[in-house]
Amino acid sequence: MIGFTCLNLSAQVTKEIFESFKLQERRDVSYYFPEDYTEEKSYPLIVVLDAEYLFDLVVANVKFQSKFDRMPEAIVVGVDQLQNDFDYEDISGLPTEKGKMFYEFLGTELIPYLETSYNVAPFKMFVGYDITANFGNYFLFKDRSLFNSYISISPVLATEMESRVPARLSELDQTIFYNLIVEKQPTDDRQRVLQMNTSINS
Repeated sequence: MIGFTCLNLSAQVTKEIFESFKLQERRDVSYYFPEDYTEEKSYPLIVVLDAEYLFDLVVANVKFQSKFDRMPEAIVVGVDQLQNDFDYEDISGLPTEKGKMFYEFLGTELIPYLETSYNVAPFKMFVGYDITANFGNYFLFKDRSLFNSYISISPVLATEMESRVPARLSELDQTIFYNLIVEKQPTDDRQRVLQMNTSINS
């Protein structure tokens, strides 16, 4: 059973304490809805990890871009993170047990809850930074990707991800928008990220 407490921050943003069966813990989850939200329309869903500092930034961009008709109005959901949510095994590159539980939380609890509660369009976007950006890649390896679009900001890549992601994108019988953003300052993974970008482009 999913329990939650709502706190109205404004007419457009709410914050919930989401009680997850999969994680066996509560999570702070923030939601943004367009000002003129109506059940007569359907809205793309944007899922933002590291919501503590990315949620407001994504919401501001969505409001600006949709105001000038550069993108459709969208629902944005942001999840605050805890330690070990996105750890992966060094050898296999696969998520640890906690990562698997968080994967299930997003795919079988949070997103289905939104789809049954609001008029969510089929198009879904994932936004992550650093290790959460890497985590989004795991959704590519389902038979059909849960997300249609990925914004991966300076990812910290798991084992062999620089070759696994391009290979998977070329295999998927599905249109995927994959946006890879690299910061200017050097990072440990910079060369691997650039290699992944080159492979994706090719």
